Amino acid sequence: MKYTSSHEWASWEEEEVKVGLNNLAKRELENIVYIQLPSLGTALLQGEQAVLVESTKSAIEIYSPLTGVVKEVNLSVAENPALLYEKTLLWLFILTGVERKEYEALLNHNEYLRLIQ
Repeated sequence: MKYTSSHEWASWEEEEVKVGLNNLAKRELENIVYIQLPSLGTALLQGEQAVLVESTKSAIEIYSPLTGVVKEVNLSVAENPALLYEKTLLWLFILTGVERKEYEALLNHNEYLRLIQ
């Protein structure tokens, strides 16, 4: 599991990377009411907007932590954003074609903890 300074997480699983929003970001947003996921087949660059999240408090953009192509999106989260609060590691989308070197350059757990303290 790897992390970004903008509070996304990424998990490498057999040449695919699941991407989600970490608990700190979910707490900051409070009541998420809408999630717009990327389209299947979308080529994303690292740092490019991938997801729009709206809460009763604000709207934020979620950035792709890695360069790759969107293979799958979690439609259950788009249909019911409250699921994000029920599961700790609920993924938003899956990327393929990610370079392992780029993934390894993301923050590890200890680096991320130091960042947010």
